[in-house]
Amino acid sequence: MKRIAVFLFLIFFVIGILFLSRTAQNFEVKFRIEKIVLEQNEIVPTSEILNFARINSEKKLEELTPEMVLDRIEKHPYIKSAEGSFLDSVTFSIRVKEVEPFALIFGTQVKSCLTSDGKILPFNPVIKIYDLPIITGIELERNNQLNTVNSIPHLTKVFETLHSLRAIDFALFSSISELQIDEKNKFYGYLSKPQAKIIFDKSFDFKRGIQLSEFWRQIILNQNSIRYEYIDLRFKDQIVVKEKQINQLTELI
Repeated sequence: MKRIAVFLFLIFFVIGILFLSRTAQNFEVKFRIEKIVLEQNEIVPTSEILNFARINSEKKLEELTPEMVLDRIEKHPYIKSAEGSFLDSVTFSIRVKEVEPFALIFGTQVKSCLTSDGKILPFNPVIKIYDLPIITGIELERNNQLNTVNSIPHLTKVFETLHSLRAIDFALFSSISELQIDEKNKFYGYLSKPQAKIIFDKSFDFKRGIQLSEFWRQIILNQNSIRYEYIDLRFKDQIVVKEKQINQLTELI
């Protein structure tokens, strides 16, 4: 009798487990994307991302998996990566990592954005880009976009110079409003504070950047009333300036 009782108990126990398992499957939460929440997008507006990825309506989301949605978003030129998770059964939260705009390239025909890692992207007016240096005097063809700065030799030195200045003195970097490349591939910078032209040399390096930073801070702190026509960096270990008021050359060692 005991064996029969144990046997019957095991049978009913197994049946109970199977019943509970089947019931749990019927009540299992099914995830589907009906709403998207974007996070950490600071320069690319939400509407721009949704329109680019063609996921700006519930109808367009019906047949898309989370992987497909993330893949579409990551194809945006200004998005580096995207990760997602469900907040509930229908709300999909996406955290994006954006590129870092570094400078703008304004040609007569084509405008581009140069990122901090050296990529050249098509300029997009809806992207929130403020107070970046503008590089002029260089003409890029449309097929040069989505390329890197290394593919354009005379732009490489400008990029390296800006990178050095930002690493040395971010305030000085922020005061450079424009960099101009002439027909001989020489380049010049224009300060907004104080207003002055900077004549760069091709041998500009980190040490030269420190010298420029120290001189610039000396101007800001001690000689803010003096206006300069240009600041010339072409002379080794010297900074030559021309003051606007007295119209003469002053050499600083």
